[in-house]
Amino acid sequence: MNAPDMKSEHHTTPGEIILELRTVSKRFGEVTAVDDVSLQIARGEFITFLGPSGSGKTTTLMMVAGFLNASDGSIELDGKPLDPLPPYKRDIGMVFQHYALFPHMTVAQNIAFPLRMRKQPKDEIARRVFDALDLVGLPEHGGRRPAQLSGGQQQRVALARAMVFNPRVLLMDEPLGALDKKLREQMQIEIMRIHRNIQTTILYVTHDQEEALVMSDRIAVFNHGRIVQVDAAEKIYDAPATPFIADFVGESNFLSGKVADIADGYARLDGARQLRGLCGADCVLGASAVMVVRPERIQIAPDTPSAQPAENSVAGKVSDIIYLGQARKYLVDIAPGVEFSVLQQSGAKDAFDMPVGKAVRLSWRAEDAVILKDE
Repeated sequence: MNAPDMKSEHHTTPGEIILELRTVSKRFGEVTAVDDVSLQIARGEFITFLGPSGSGKTTTLMMVAGFLNASDGSIELDGKPLDPLPPYKRDIGMVFQHYALFPHMTVAQNIAFPLRMRKQPKDEIARRVFDALDLVGLPEHGGRRPAQLSGGQQQRVALARAMVFNPRVLLMDEPLGALDKKLREQMQIEIMRIHRNIQTTILYVTHDQEEALVMSDRIAVFNHGRIVQVDAAEKIYDAPATPFIADFVGESNFLSGKVADIADGYARLDGARQLRGLCGADCVLGASAVMVVRPERIQIAPDTPSAQPAENSVAGKVSDIIYLGQARKYLVDIAPGVEFSVLQQSGAKDAFDMPVGKAVRLSWRAEDAVILKDE
């Protein structure tokens, strides 16, 4: 579906910096909600702020929108400070979790509202509303009222209203949080498609790790008011910078120890197991560390005398089995108080029958694990 009139009117080199946060902080009394955040966002980028509740991601978004003022630092759009400007003069679109549609207006009137506030000519408003409805897949719904639409349709209208005036940046605050799982997944695909069509810059806030991994060009992970890692989705998942990120984004298994050896980009934990993994950025010889390995990277097999142990290998006993449809999750006790989670795809050719109580051996490659400084 082509919508050329909805593309950004701000012609500059793709990939150049459009939005920059410089040492931005926000305090509410003695509580620091955002602490010294700096970030550059490229034109046309889809970047997600990801983190648990209270981590500072939404507060940061609200400062970009102009609904909150920064306590320290500055925010620039196209090299010009945003701080003196009220929200309606920032040329920024906003999509909220609960849609914020006007119930007494039709869909078309809701979408036209930002254009009327900008005193656009009537024929221009009609053309842009038509293009926006077409872009979000609701060309026949302009005469309906929000109450006559499903939740997913209402969210599309909210998206159309935020995009219709061609904002430089589109902000989205937990926009899919009120939808059920299936509809949320459908809307993820729709938002990605729209982003490709209009090529606008999107700043997206969510606490849903899967949503962030699916949709983003880059993810900025927040914790305690700070950005602890900003990277491509694959890098966040495969090479988390801290144990917190490894635990928050996806599921991980952890083994504690001290770094006994570092060589050729790999580190080895002390102890009888002599486990090796990629050396994280803060991996220091002799320091306390944790090995992180994802459940799907682990091989599980019966523990027999003839089994050939891999480079990283631990013995254990199956404590529980969880059926997930496309996979089985085995919970395996490998030491007192240490339980590993292992995913085995349903119907895998090398699948074994491993009931609860069975002795098993877990193994994984060194390149599938990372050793990080213990937090």
